[in-house]
Amino acid sequence: VGCSALASAIDAFALAEAIEHGCNLTCAQMTANKIGHEGVKSLARPITLNDARLEALKEAEHSRHITDEHTRRVSSIRELFLGGTHIKSAGFASVANMILLNRS
Repeated sequence: VGCSALASAIDAFALAEAIEHGCNLTCAQMTANKIGHEGVKSLARPITLNDARLEALKEAEHSRHITDEHTRRVSSIRELFLGGTHIKSAGFASVANMILLNRS
């Protein structure tokens, strides 16, 4: 899914909220959207949270023999494109932290 119409970090905040609440998005093409470091930080947070939730559910599924129906409800961003988003060092730090926390 491409997001060519995001004009600001405020739009990124709305997308971040949708990701956190389960929009089943697996690819976010943010290239050339001027969301800045605040927008990138807002996107990194729910991606990190959802990946942590997904891992916890997978562990519970494995140890307690829970069906994978619960894990299908939590989506994970697998591709995130950030070229031309004006993210600066604070945005890069958010992406680096997201990667460190989601090494699965």
